[in-house]
Amino acid sequence: MGRPTKEQAKALRDRWLSPLMTYFNKLAGPSHLLYLKSTALFKCITAANQSGKTTAMQADCVGKLLGKHPFQPNYSPRRILVIITRTDQAATVWGKRLLKASELPGEVGKLPWIDSHYIKKNADGRPAINWRIAQKYGKYPGSFELINGSEYFMALAGDPDSWLGLEGLKFDDIYRDEATGSESLSEELEPRLWVARTDPNKPGGGGSHWGATETKDNEEYRKFKESCQKAVDNHAWFYFPTEENTSVSKEVRESAKTRMSAESYQVRALGLGSTTDRVKVIAPYWEKAVHEVVEPYRIRPDDNLWITFDPGWKDKCGILCSVISRDRPRHIKVVAWMSYKFGGYNHAVQDMKRWLDGRTATRIVCDAQIHASMQHNGRTYYTEFCELLRTHKVESHADPLWAKPRIEDSLPLLQDCLQNHGEQYDPYRNSLEVDMTGEGCEAFVGEILNARWQVDREGIVQKQMVQRALEAFDCARYLVVQAPQWMDYGSQSAMTEAIQAVEDETDPDLALHRRRMAMATQELEDEGCFSGGDSQIGTAFSV
Repeated sequence: MGRPTKEQAKALRDRWLSPLMTYFNKLAGPSHLLYLKSTALFKCITAANQSGKTTAMQADCVGKLLGKHPFQPNYSPRRILVIITRTDQAATVWGKRLLKASELPGEVGKLPWIDSHYIKKNADGRPAINWRIAQKYGKYPGSFELINGSEYFMALAGDPDSWLGLEGLKFDDIYRDEATGSESLSEELEPRLWVARTDPNKPGGGGSHWGATETKDNEEYRKFKESCQKAVDNHAWFYFPTEENTSVSKEVRESAKTRMSAESYQVRALGLGSTTDRVKVIAPYWEKAVHEVVEPYRIRPDDNLWITFDPGWKDKCGILCSVISRDRPRHIKVVAWMSYKFGGYNHAVQDMKRWLDGRTATRIVCDAQIHASMQHNGRTYYTEFCELLRTHKVESHADPLWAKPRIEDSLPLLQDCLQNHGEQYDPYRNSLEVDMTGEGCEAFVGEILNARWQVDREGIVQKQMVQRALEAFDCARYLVVQAPQWMDYGSQSAMTEAIQAVEDETDPDLALHRRRMAMATQELEDEGCFSGGDSQIGTAFSV
């Protein structure tokens, strides 16, 4: 048999060279290599579909399992967990590639990432693989063990059965493919990596890897990505450009423009932006209006006081307290927010009374659903609410109003209020501001920024709200649709201020003593002598 030609020798090398070494030496692009060489424990990959993120994670995973990773410390045995979203992904993307065909370009793509001779055998000589049924997609490897003692486990984020047998197991690395799971899953997984990070015999162990195309709104992935982008505490973020995956040409990718929406093309074909960004209802309009305030807003005698009330029904109820001043007659300033799941109308009215402190509200605006009838007596909730207002002596300059505007009608008004600030400020249009030093206002901001559009199974954003924790968002809508503006109702003082004025006149020595005690207490608080620590300058969001 003669000596093989150069072409035959090259074909033999390509045929028998392992997919792992072929990928590391020939196929991985510059961005892929940055990820594979990084020593960070927490790695996040953001990329378009068909950009090589799953392949890169598979190469990293297999290299560590076999103890043949060219860029990372190798040790055996190693226990690795892979978490994916769907059974078809488990069977055809991970299971097939690892054990049947890697699907890399060229002849080497017909070989699996892990050859069968690396897998531990049963007594009958067959590979010891724990197969799980993947419905119409066949089966996928739930777990298997290699001859070097390393173990591989796979679980589906939303399938409890796939987690059976994983209770209490510690892992050396965890890989999450696509936007899987929630904050509770992350909190469950994190302690499982601590032993590997602590053991000196496991250099580089305890890694957490997460790659995704952001077609889904996953809050936990967003937080993980932000930490990795800031490179805090051993985190690193990687973006894979589409051109580095040579198996999909630029022409083919660009041709998809005509068959996809502009938003979907940006996320799926280019890996730019995310569904998380597109589903935010309020956040994009919020960023313009941030400024600092030194102390809480002090209500003036001639301020108009507005209360917006969402009874909650099945969800929490919310009470939004706002003021409008004479000098800016269309500027709404939110100064307090109260929200609770239990308590009923009586509790809510008492909170309104506490905030008004003897003053008269300009208007009280309620959810229109308050006109529903109670089953046990046929009376409306509105009637009961008005009677409670009279009982607790909560007064307003008009009967309580009600509002149930459609989102498509009220959302543009709210967004307009959020943008009406700075150089573009128009005094003839409503604007809205939140005093972050006010009672509960930080919680209000957090809740209203969580307002999200629904996303269908294909990742398309729907113009319907995710129906959860919308009381802050609804109260803001109910308020702005009233187009409130300042009206002159004369001056009024809070009851506590009136009592103080009487005390100043009848017992000035006692009044002076109380003021001095209050000043001394404030000084101690400023110095951090109390449990509250140092006082801080608050932040106001001009919305």
